[in-house]
Amino acid sequence: MKLSRRRPEAGPAPTPDTPAPPPTPPRGAPVATYARILDGAALWLAVSAEPGQLCLRRSDEPGAVLVPLTTELEETGVDRLSVRADVAALLGTPEAAATYDLVLLASGGRSPRAVWSPPLPPKDRARVPIAPDGRTQLGLTRTAEGHLQVTARPAAPGVDLLSIRVDTAGLELEVDATSGELALLAADETVLATYPLRIGTTSARARIVVADLPAVATQYVRFAVGTRDSWRPVRRRHNDQVARDSVLLPELVDDETQQLRLRLRWGKQAVAVLTGRLLEVGNPDHDEDADSGEED
Repeated sequence: MKLSRRRPEAGPAPTPDTPAPPPTPPRGAPVATYARILDGAALWLAVSAEPGQLCLRRSDEPGAVLVPLTTELEETGVDRLSVRADVAALLGTPEAAATYDLVLLASGGRSPRAVWSPPLPPKDRARVPIAPDGRTQLGLTRTAEGHLQVTARPAAPGVDLLSIRVDTAGLELEVDATSGELALLAADETVLATYPLRIGTTSARARIVVADLPAVATQYVRFAVGTRDSWRPVRRRHNDQVARDSVLLPELVDDETQQLRLRLRWGKQAVAVLTGRLLEVGNPDHDEDADSGEED
């Protein structure tokens, strides 16, 4: 008696809600197991591949010259290669936006191979601050084929904050500017108040007193310098680390009512701009974080 082989039961049919399988690298491709630009300048990259030289190559220039990633820290093994390279120094200050492929040049004279990467984390979890020179914005991206790339573009213009001082007369901000005025801007870019700049030989200063704060509802504001036609955000001079919300900055308190009117803080954007919380007069119990309008 011949028995027929039992066929396995069919699994459930895929539905539109079924998650797609994770992408897989091409056979033999060098695979990035870690890739981050943490301080706006240095690329931390770990690749699962045979030993070789990691390089950058302009994406829009066929046959472009390879730029070796000179590294401050190198770890090699049988199947791994890790580097920490100052990409900002290698590429210099960009005059326009540019994209570079990350490639591995293996020994033996073989052609360079593109480094493959799994999907990168969301931008809000992997923000890249402006480079220490204040003029370069680096980033990481992934092509449709999964190839890892470094992007470089000129940073949005801003004004460096040099110092903050608070005394009995009010709050004084020192900025790296030679003209314009200091402004408090609402989340929708509405100008809430302006303050004149006292231009010095190497910097400019503006003073804010409680009496000059606008009488508006509690809201998030940011500081900018310029004119009504062109405002530039006031930002940190060095962005080697992203400041947490808990970083203490000066506050303005009404001496007569003892009410807090303005609390300074660093913004959550990739560029650590100087922001503030302007509190409504006579409403000290308003929830500080509600309806702030600040973008993550």
